[in-house]
Amino acid sequence: MSEAQINDVALNLEYVKKHTKNYSAEQAYLLQQCTVWRRLSVHLGWGYKNTHAAYEEIPKSEQNELYANAKAFAKENKNRYDCGGYIYTGEGQDLGQFWANLAVGKGNLQKILIKAVRSLTLLSRQTETAIQIPLNYELEHIM
Repeated sequence: MSEAQINDVALNLEYVKKHTKNYSAEQAYLLQQCTVWRRLSVHLGWGYKNTHAAYEEIPKSEQNELYANAKAFAKENKNRYDCGGYIYTGEGQDLGQFWANLAVGKGNLQKILIKAVRSLTLLSRQTETAIQIPLNYELEHIM
């Protein structure tokens, strides 16, 4: 498999893992497995690109939405994650493992403190004189 294909599988799986918290553990596992099978089928030509859990278990509309959103997530985030994966082959069923970790980068935070002085002018009605009162405030901004 190419790096792009591994990234695609890993990112689709990452999305599904993050968006199946409201499902039972068994349902989440099924959705994750189906996601991997769907993406591997596309990349390896297996012909099972519409693998899904039983619709009695998880409604078709929910699965379709989840898989479509996972594909969009993978496309939009392909440069934001460090991905990897492998497939073990042998005499039995192949075993695959894929992962995606957010690439944190090496950015620096810089804290800037800005002090500004503004004034408030009060006009006394009795003496008709103006009094200027300075107001100090601080503004913190992180860049």
